[in-house]
Amino acid sequence: MSLKLIVKDADFYADAISYTPAVADGLEYLNFFGGSQASLGRNLAPGKPAASVVGSPVVNTSNAVFSYLERLVKTGVMQTNDATVIMVAKFPAGATNIWRQVVSNFGRDNGTGGLKYGLSLSFKVDAADVRSALGLVPVATGSASSITSNRPAVAGSTIFASARVDSVARSLTIDNKTTGTTLTTLYAATLKPELNGEFYIGSAAGLRADSTGDVEVSFAAIYSRTLSDAENSAVYQSVRAIYASRGVTI
Repeated sequence: MSLKLIVKDADFYADAISYTPAVADGLEYLNFFGGSQASLGRNLAPGKPAASVVGSPVVNTSNAVFSYLERLVKTGVMQTNDATVIMVAKFPAGATNIWRQVVSNFGRDNGTGGLKYGLSLSFKVDAADVRSALGLVPVATGSASSITSNRPAVAGSTIFASARVDSVARSLTIDNKTTGTTLTTLYAATLKPELNGEFYIGSAAGLRADSTGDVEVSFAAIYSRTLSDAENSAVYQSVRAIYASRGVTI
């Protein structure tokens, strides 16, 4: 596979206008954060609309700092039954609140006094891991539930992680490519993914008291299908090469 960057006489992160992804099929959203405010609302997925920015995220050289429900990106991408969400983000060091949502639609009202889980990729600070949660609803009758998959992550490190939902295999797989660890969690045939609307970057979609605080995000991508192991690795290798050229190890 090949990698192609097109820039306008300046740094890629600040000024990229096009990007040829390692895997294009099903790609709905992709962005590298950092370098300029103009990069925040960009969507480098070919042929897809731009995102929208809420508040004023702080932009650094190779990431942007988002804050729960205050400074975030609304991708415009809706959750599908099969999906892959990907992030490059820094695990918060010394944080006090439990969660940092990175690519998420968690927290919308379920209409009965509770919250929908949807699909999220986040850091669980007190457990020192990167974690994905998937809401589930009954195919016919029964109660809603959720499952999680998680892998260890080191505080202060920048990691590449992905969460993949396969509605045929009835699975949620999380990969921490930086540490080379994977975990797959299965769910029952009586359940199906709980679709919860638009994905946000740097925040969940609804209020949760233990999720406040900042998170540094360098890259995010969303696919409306389940990437294979080989495709997931191809995305990782292409993104890793870009960050390696800037002295950042993921």
